[in-house]
Amino acid sequence: MEEVQINTSQATECNATETRRNIRIVVIGNEFEKIDGLSRLMSKEDRDAFNRRYGRILDLLAIRVKTKSLSALAQFWNTDLRCFELPNLDMVPTIEEYGLMVRLPVKEKEVVYQYKGRYVDEKKIATLIGLLPNQLKFEKRGSILGLRRTLLEDRLKVLAEQGHWKHFKITLALTIYGLILFPFTSDMVDQAAMDVFFQFEENGAKPRPGYPRRYFPFYDGVIFNWREFPKHSVDGPRGCVAYTPSIVLRQLKCTQIKPVEESLGGASFLYGTDDVGLLIEEIKSAWGDIKWKGEKELGKTRVIASPEYKEWRKARGVPPPTPMEAVHNEASPATLSQIITTMTSEAERMKAQMTFMEEKADAADLRITILEAQCRKKDKEIKDLQNDCEKACADADQARNAKRPRKGKEGKRR
Repeated sequence: MEEVQINTSQATECNATETRRNIRIVVIGNEFEKIDGLSRLMSKEDRDAFNRRYGRILDLLAIRVKTKSLSALAQFWNTDLRCFELPNLDMVPTIEEYGLMVRLPVKEKEVVYQYKGRYVDEKKIATLIGLLPNQLKFEKRGSILGLRRTLLEDRLKVLAEQGHWKHFKITLALTIYGLILFPFTSDMVDQAAMDVFFQFEENGAKPRPGYPRRYFPFYDGVIFNWREFPKHSVDGPRGCVAYTPSIVLRQLKCTQIKPVEESLGGASFLYGTDDVGLLIEEIKSAWGDIKWKGEKELGKTRVIASPEYKEWRKARGVPPPTPMEAVHNEASPATLSQIITTMTSEAERMKAQMTFMEEKADAADLRITILEAQCRKKDKEIKDLQNDCEKACADADQARNAKRPRKGKEGKRR
């Protein structure tokens, strides 16, 4: 029995276990109502500025992941190939999907996070969140250094009460980075997550490793190797992980072919382990010399799998398609046409619903803008009235003082 403990930042149940395919999944859940409530103390202008700076990561506070679904998905994970072995498809989370989730589109050339041999220290983090260098001390939990969630929540409350919204936004983003985007230790933002955030604040390094595919509206190319190495490793906040693009071609809208043996595997390790310093530097520099394959080498876009690839998956012991999928694969042209018509109709209906909801959201935003303008106008009118009252009071006082006899002159006359 292999036991895998997953620290999910969005689970709605405190503990959920499920045994399937000889893997036992333990889910530890967190709730973020307090942080979400604190984030709503920002004005619309500050909230919009936050979204422009950090993407739509505030939306992640409201997501509730079903732990049973997470547990079921984990049963399909292949540790050696680092992909989900679904019945008809090998799949990995792509950087493009990640960018879409947080509304930070991937560009072909951009600064990305890279481990620099040591993590950011306490003084730099203290300055970021508006504290003096001697006012912040990392807590140690086992071998992990970091900041407790309750400390950051208290800091957010103080900053909101003081109206220090610049440091409030930075502290809020740091909290989301550590608890949701890069969670590691329960109820703690560890030093690795803080390092990712610090690099973003300092030089705009996006919170993602070197990316496996060019980003364009349509498929353009896939990295197949860097320099002379057919295997890939991408560096994250706590270590490097292997990535094999040749097994997810179908996911990237290409014909899925059987990968060559040399392209499988790759280096996966944690920072701080022995004899990995040179390998880290090699991986960093190698991403500057990547080799692409596009339509010329892979053929036109066709989301299918070759017979050789299907046999290779079968030899790996991947579960076959479900009966429903088999029926679809063997369906007649008329049946397929009916299925396509139904799915197209459903897609159009969902598109119409989305358009309607977007129009309602736009109307609500417009209404809010109008109300805010009216409030500002009323505030100005109130301010003008206050000024008029103060001026009238000053004029009245001046008039009263002018009518009063001056005792000094009268005494002199006598």
